[in-house]
Amino acid sequence: MAQLDAREHYEAGVKARALDAEACEKKSRAIGSLRLLLVVTAIGSLGAVAWPHLSQNGPLWGVLTVSLIGFAVLVVVHGRVIREKDRAAAALRFHERGLARLNGTWRDLPFAAEISAAPNHPFAGDLDLFGKGSLYHFIDRAETRFGRTHLASWLRGGVGAFPADVKGRQDSVKELTNQLDFREKLFALGALLGDEKPDPAPMIAWAEGNVPIAVPSWLPILTIVLPCATVSSIAFHSYLPKGVWLGLVLIQLVVVAPLRKEIRAVLQAASSREGALTAYGAMLQLVEGSTF
Repeated sequence: MAQLDAREHYEAGVKARALDAEACEKKSRAIGSLRLLLVVTAIGSLGAVAWPHLSQNGPLWGVLTVSLIGFAVLVVVHGRVIREKDRAAAALRFHERGLARLNGTWRDLPFAAEISAAPNHPFAGDLDLFGKGSLYHFIDRAETRFGRTHLASWLRGGVGAFPADVKGRQDSVKELTNQLDFREKLFALGALLGDEKPDPAPMIAWAEGNVPIAVPSWLPILTIVLPCATVSSIAFHSYLPKGVWLGLVLIQLVVVAPLRKEIRAVLQAASSREGALTAYGAMLQLVEGSTF
């Protein structure tokens, strides 16, 4: 894409996303005012029905119920509007940063201060790879922890085979150059993760099969049969000898015990403390639904 086309796209994007953010802000304020009105209405209705002479008044109970239900609905709607406003604001930053790079004012953009070269790196200092106003600062558009560290590893060198992998990255950059809409959406979704970026490493390790669990072929059958038998023994305990269900529970514990360490590793990766799968779900869906 030519620089003129890119500038026009970024300028149009700034105007459009600024209007989107403003519209969301107006909608958010309107919903907030309506929520406040419903709270006042609910409190007034509750106070009215508390009076003995009015407590039997059916319409007041109806007003109270409608106010509470309406407030609950608006809480959900308000949350979606706020998230939409945050997404529009993030998309606005994407276009503003693009213009800053074209205008030569990119040194004023935020930079990842936590990214730096390894001590005694052979060329990072000479080439000004990291820090404010560095090469990394100029090309960094990552909004996730994984993206920033991966980009830094490329600049430090030693990742991939030269020149084949470098040529592959350059081809990928060329392919993504004209996909500004995709890049905007991906940037905005990454920005919505917040300042504390979840670590996707456990999820990636699990998804790529780096957390294996070797089980005998008969074990998956037992994982179906034993729980069903246990539930059935509890449901029909009056027709069975005492302690049958307890015996089945103990059998399950004995079967699972040797695999406790492997199972824990899989569970920790699949349900990371930071909820990486949930956090990155929208980004993964966007990438999966795009064609390259």
